[in-house]
Amino acid sequence: MLFIPGSLIVHMLIASIVGLSWALVSATLVGVTKPGQRAALYAGALIAPAIGFFTHTIVPHDCGIAELAGLGHIACYTGSWLGDVGLLLVASGAVCVLSQSALSWIGYTRAVRHAMRADVLAEQGDEYALRAVATLSKVCQLAGVKDPELLLTEEDGVCCVVGVFRPSLLLSYSLCGDLEDDELAAVMAHEVGHIVRRDNAVGLVGALSRALAFFSPAMHMALKRYMVEREMACDDFAVEITGDSIALASGVVKVWKQQQGAPQLAAASIGGGSLSARIERLIDGDTISRPRPAGARVIAVVVLVLGVIILALC
Repeated sequence: MLFIPGSLIVHMLIASIVGLSWALVSATLVGVTKPGQRAALYAGALIAPAIGFFTHTIVPHDCGIAELAGLGHIACYTGSWLGDVGLLLVASGAVCVLSQSALSWIGYTRAVRHAMRADVLAEQGDEYALRAVATLSKVCQLAGVKDPELLLTEEDGVCCVVGVFRPSLLLSYSLCGDLEDDELAAVMAHEVGHIVRRDNAVGLVGALSRALAFFSPAMHMALKRYMVEREMACDDFAVEITGDSIALASGVVKVWKQQQGAPQLAAASIGGGSLSARIERLIDGDTISRPRPAGARVIAVVVLVLGVIILALC
């Protein structure tokens, strides 16, 4: 029998668990302490089940051959036992992916439709727009990157990047007046970090992969950890550019306070993630990576090799 949906579900479940285990082991034992590197690990854990889905679909496993053994045999046996439940989960995953894609597109178009171009307002002599455009230009010059499009919105508490292929910085008009010069530069540098790291593209792929394997708790945990680590990675980027962690902490708090009255875009804004941990980390200046003992590295390598063997047996 070719392509048993239940077998595909089992394979994706195993891939998600192994992928998350790799990320956790590497982050805790190998000594991967930089947020950017940890974010990459969790992004890999998110993508693993999606790769398994497409390879399994394009090249279906023949569960009738006698050579299958180990986890491959277990997956095929379990898949046959699941029957229509496996097909239902596969179909539900596809529906979740389509729904996630539609919601992402609707959110993007809504954000852009209700925003104003900062450079146009600046040409008209708008004081806040002039300040925002000048600050962003200065930050991008320090970072050595091209200035992204800057959009201003009337909605409070918004400071985020919108778009995947041509990302733009979306900023609340009110924040241009509430933030001090150093705070505005710091929060803009944080968002430029998202653009440089291509976080929107990676985050979208991760969200779609989680939707595809929604039945796996490991996927939800991996996406949550990825979102937390990428925020801290961009905090580090902003501090490296501006040299002022206190200004970034103060700016993030001000953004968060404005979000309390405007929750619509709060999840995508700079105030998202583990706010208290981020603020404490910025105030303490805790960005020093401390290597783990050599014995822990050996254990981590062994676990990673076992993970590769498990996936190979699938």
